[in-house]
Amino acid sequence: MNDTSNPLLFQLRIDRLAYGGDGIARLPDGMTAFVPGALPGELVEAEVILKKRNFARCRLHRIIETSPERIEAQCPYFFTPAHGENFCPGCTWLHLSYQDEIRYKQEQFASFLLRDDLIEASAIMAPAASAERFGMRNKLKLSRGDNGYGYYRQDNETVISVSDCLLAAKEIRQEIADLHKNNNSPQVTLRQTAKDGVIVCSGTDAPGRVLTETLGDFGEFQVSETGFFQTNIQMATLLTGRVVSLLKENGCRKLLELYCGVGVFSIAAAGAIPQLCSTGVEVNPAAIASAKINAANHKVSERCRFFAADAARWLKKERKRLQYDSVLIDPPRSGMAKDALETLAAARIPNIIYVSCAPDTLRRDLLRLREYGYHAATSGMLDMFPGTAHFESVTLLKLKNF
Repeated sequence: MNDTSNPLLFQLRIDRLAYGGDGIARLPDGMTAFVPGALPGELVEAEVILKKRNFARCRLHRIIETSPERIEAQCPYFFTPAHGENFCPGCTWLHLSYQDEIRYKQEQFASFLLRDDLIEASAIMAPAASAERFGMRNKLKLSRGDNGYGYYRQDNETVISVSDCLLAAKEIRQEIADLHKNNNSPQVTLRQTAKDGVIVCSGTDAPGRVLTETLGDFGEFQVSETGFFQTNIQMATLLTGRVVSLLKENGCRKLLELYCGVGVFSIAAAGAIPQLCSTGVEVNPAAIASAKINAANHKVSERCRFFAADAARWLKKERKRLQYDSVLIDPPRSGMAKDALETLAAARIPNIIYVSCAPDTLRRDLLRLREYGYHAATSGMLDMFPGTAHFESVTLLKLKNF
């Protein structure tokens, strides 16, 4: 049914959720419609705001029949129909309980792997939920708009001013209000560590101050204030432990780590496996400098060496010398570059551990690796980013007939 006064306004029944959290429905002509903010089973009134050849994007106007799963979001900036487009797009799942969020994320993660039989259903591990849904994020990047600091709206142009963010560590939340009064930088990054407290970084790409992150029993790691480190320390510790366990279980002695950052995985593995030697490759020279310092601080410098280089170029240069029993890859959201993946796969390293923050590019890369004889032996989702559409995963691939 549609409103004749507005031919783009329809009543839609939501069938399921897409990866990213949008509700999925069908327009009267059968076209797939994505409705942000809607839940499965709900009857909603939605307006088509963008129509492509194969799908349409809609704006939710009102909920006619409400899902019993729906809860009231604790964040005042989270989407409601009354907001129109004036809402923060950072969180996706706050209209659901955390238990339901994990369930939907696990279903979405599994759907990427079970398609094309990339893995046996029994090899998908139970999801690992964050200990805290709120207050776990140790880094926020805020942009300055007409009304103060906040997050970009979905148009990537307008800033939604915020005075708080429930995802942030309590120490960061206390600093947000002061930014509106005491700072005029176009962008501000707030970082918090147990050792350094809250650091305010304003609009520079220089490495800046050195911070110390603490990963449970794995100890301390240095990182520059502008460098990458996981934003949820509890889940980062769990992720590191899972990677180290997989390396142990598969008898790793000679490890290659690509996209190694400040060396956390290699150094933690070397500390847990006395016979292990590791080579780490990372394009960011400042991160490699930190990795070398971290290795020295953990007393594993003799067994962990690090190189500042682009992964694809380094693999091509070293392709005749890739004599490792395991390789660990933790690429950006875009996944591995095709040429890098092909060079790596051609080396026929027996074990690949793939850490991914994007199941779509993970699936693409697993399909490519299957052509070289690799199969996914086990895989699991870790909710590094509660409330948001994103999550982390760890997949072990084995080379057939090895």
